[in-house]
Amino acid sequence: MDTKLSPINSWESTNLKGLPSMTANIRNRKNRRQADIVADILRVCCEGDAKTHIMYKAGLSYPLLKKYLSLLMDKRLILQDGDQYRITEMGQNYLEIYGEIGKTQTILQQREEDMQKLFCSPTAVPEDEFYRGITARPKE
Repeated sequence: MDTKLSPINSWESTNLKGLPSMTANIRNRKNRRQADIVADILRVCCEGDAKTHIMYKAGLSYPLLKKYLSLLMDKRLILQDGDQYRITEMGQNYLEIYGEIGKTQTILQQREEDMQKLFCSPTAVPEDEFYRGITARPKE
């Protein structure tokens, strides 16, 4: 069984254009989760880049970059091709799942906002409609 992974050679072949941009987290870079950092590194590696470029584009210190590159290579999400790091098919799958989670979170936040608007609205449901199906009305 051949365990060697091939790199994804171009951004177009990854079909990840709908994902949030790397700059979406710039304001919160100090508070990024591990999943966000991994996704930022993988996005940079879609194009194939050297350590220095990955470090700057993903907004990492050199010690953190070394730690994450090692972790991502161990997990087979990226591979090293000379001085370039490239995303693998497993890395592409990670980005797709990460993007789906982000879209789901956005939908959930929107639905929560909609729910709050309904709940906080002064004329959300007239009292007569509210009590229509209930047999006992509260005493006034």
